[in-house]
Amino acid sequence: MGNRAANRLTGLAVAALAAAFWLWVIPNHSSASDYGWMRPRTLPTICAVSLIVLGLAHAALPRGAMEVSGREALRIIGLGLGFGIALWAMSRWGFLVIAPLGAGALMWALGERRWPWLVAGIFAVPGFVWLVVEQLLQRPLP
Repeated sequence: MGNRAANRLTGLAVAALAAAFWLWVIPNHSSASDYGWMRPRTLPTICAVSLIVLGLAHAALPRGAMEVSGREALRIIGLGLGFGIALWAMSRWGFLVIAPLGAGALMWALGERRWPWLVAGIFAVPGFVWLVVEQLLQRPLP
């Protein structure tokens, strides 16, 4: 399969997965709430529709070439496992404990070694997410 065909297939796969989320996952797994100023399905719907549009654009206008080595594929699989472990750990110990650890592990795995960026990623990003979700949107995090 050529690069253009692979890019088209990837774009269509992303659009199809996003459509499945928009049409099935979000309506069936978002509960209504009587608090906060934004409905729980608003942001996921925006993300799903954006992914549909971008996936279709990628399929319609394929560009560039991409190759993945075996080492890179293992790294991607490891990151996926790390995300799964972090989600499981958040359900046990909560967002405020696990998110900084997960952010730090992700940044380290991706090669970041500059301590100011690590500190910002470990504390500022999860803190900002907590502030927006818990305080502004009034939605509970795990």
